[in-house]
Amino acid sequence: MANLHGRYKIVSALNGEVLDVQGAREDHTLIHHSPDGTLLNQVWFLNFRDSGVEVASAASGLLLAAPFAGPNATIVQQHPSTLTGKLLWRVIPTGFGGLVKIVNVDSQQGMSVSSLSPGREPGPSGSYPLYLTGENNLEIVWQVIVLGPGSTPGSARVKLMAALDGLNPITGLLLDVPGGSKQDGLQVQLHQDNGTDDQKWQLDEDPNREGVVLIRSVTSGKVLDVRGASQASGAPIQQYTENRTPNQEWWLVPAVPGSGLVSIVSVESRKVLTLSQDASQAPLVQSDRTGEPNQHWLLVQV
Repeated sequence: MANLHGRYKIVSALNGEVLDVQGAREDHTLIHHSPDGTLLNQVWFLNFRDSGVEVASAASGLLLAAPFAGPNATIVQQHPSTLTGKLLWRVIPTGFGGLVKIVNVDSQQGMSVSSLSPGREPGPSGSYPLYLTGENNLEIVWQVIVLGPGSTPGSARVKLMAALDGLNPITGLLLDVPGGSKQDGLQVQLHQDNGTDDQKWQLDEDPNREGVVLIRSVTSGKVLDVRGASQASGAPIQQYTENRTPNQEWWLVPAVPGSGLVSIVSVESRKVLTLSQDASQAPLVQSDRTGEPNQHWLLVQV
């Protein structure tokens, strides 16, 4: 399989730190986890193969590898594509909120953060190296965040298609600005494909924070917004003039690994874009992430 939506960040569910190659482009460089920044060394491509997933650094082009498999605490490095199974990984859903385990095909051990493990020491930059472990705890749980469809930075124009039927989207039901209105505060809806710009959206990446996007209506120029910056489930999702507040910022998170489906997560509330009912003209709200199909979307480039 080809790259899925291009670039990703891989974020620890335990401490919020991200996979990082420390800006290095050399073979055998240790992989670390460190606080989220804006550098390319924290960006990854996922290449889906028949026997597993290759995780490639956007900074170096080298692949995530476990070259020295052992019973526990195996280090993780970047390598060229010459180590067969040591370069391949399985992305395994935990069944909770889109979180996954990333397990090496060769050693069957999971990628683990190490900053909270006894006896582990930080590197020269103060960040901690990544290890593999056979343990089964929160240290091996990750969130894989889509940075944008395709490998082109900046922005992309898409339709957002509802995926109500598992991995098979119901053809034609799209995120829509009712009547192509330019009104602030208008709640967006689900609607049959009508071929207009009312159903086209521009994904604009925040130039200062990788992974954060504004979702802008092509027809109105306004952006997707959680009404009133609400933290509540059921709060309406509306269009509004851009004001650069967190209730207008979103993450695109893989919903079902390998499927191409994403969940759209509010930076403000950590809740997800949700269909209030499975029907045309259904309004959109935010709610807690359940993993149900009414929270899954397919990004169709236009």
